[in-house]
Amino acid sequence: QECQEQLSQSAEIDPSVQSNLTMIVDYTERLRQIAEDMAAFNRPRQSTAWMDLNDLVMSVEKVLQYDERWYGIALEKNLSSQLPAIMGDSDQLSQVLMNLVVNAFEAVDRLRPEQPLVSIETALADDGVLLRVIDNGCGVTPEQQMRVFDAFYTTKQEKGSGLGLLLCSSIISSHGGYIRLHPNTRQVPPQGLIAEVYLPREPKLQAAVVKEGA
Repeated sequence: QECQEQLSQSAEIDPSVQSNLTMIVDYTERLRQIAEDMAAFNRPRQSTAWMDLNDLVMSVEKVLQYDERWYGIALEKNLSSQLPAIMGDSDQLSQVLMNLVVNAFEAVDRLRPEQPLVSIETALADDGVLLRVIDNGCGVTPEQQMRVFDAFYTTKQEKGSGLGLLLCSSIISSHGGYIRLHPNTRQVPPQGLIAEVYLPREPKLQAAVVKEGA
């Protein structure tokens, strides 16, 4: 990002050269992101402990509120007070939530709706908890929805590694839960996406990734 800013501020570079340099910087950044995401797959589970999902949401929100990229996009929380403690790796689950919220911010930023909004919800579920990240951004097509968990598939063109959601689904499955994406029908007309994560109180059987919600 620093290199991109320096290139954009330079008035002495030929426009065609600057365009090529910008492309190189963009692809270098994408390769760096891919390398980081692939390394994350190889990290062993650090530790599991009983944890409060609402506390995790609050911690992630504190980190995101200092990111100037998302200033102007409202971030709302609707957290259930009835949640049980769950067994999980707080670092890995924080990574999942961070990824989902950043995806939502980026989708809203691309569409630029009149009232940009990202919401985080928690709710009680059978033998576990639900976590939802809801946005009113650009959403995904049915074709994209079928492929978003495929390795190296991205809807972000040159900016995405295509591994973020795959990593999220791997983490959630290792916790015995699932991740599901479906259109945000709370908007009229429908607009944006709802990412829903289910986590059991204690991981038992590895669950499959669900790409289409019912």
